[in-house]
Amino acid sequence: MLKNFIKTALIQLLEKELDELEKIAASTKEQAIDAEMEQEDKWDTRRIEASYLAGAQAKRVEEVKRDLNLIKNLEMIATNEVVSVSNIVEVDHDGDTMVFFMSPTFSNHVVVIEGNEYNCLSIHSPLGKELIGYGMGDIAELEAPSGIQEYEILEIS
Repeated sequence: MLKNFIKTALIQLLEKELDELEKIAASTKEQAIDAEMEQEDKWDTRRIEASYLAGAQAKRVEEVKRDLNLIKNLEMIATNEVVSVSNIVEVDHDGDTMVFFMSPTFSNHVVVIEGNEYNCLSIHSPLGKELIGYGMGDIAELEAPSGIQEYEILEIS
């Protein structure tokens, strides 16, 4: 089942991202407390800047852990009547066909399965929120700086 392949690929992507982020965050934290980062004069802010960066990286690690937990605990919904989390949705936007996997994560990702790219659209994103609850043939409208954008739902699986 394609949805399970997408879920597995997304878990692998998030685990790899988490591993890399944890290494970077640990390295930055070490730099922030390193003796060589001692303030040389009242204008030297290297240690403060490094600690801000370490804090931001630690926050990003927690965000990826949250997303990983959400996707690992995702139950695949069998309904295809209306768009909901875990559905694969095909939409038409200005003559272009797009396919989305409706993801519970807070970030959007792209996974590749057998050479095909699948956009994992966060249900928390503006477009993800707008598509939820619509059925095949419905047109979801999203307000954008360039004007109202229309997305016609072609297929839900």
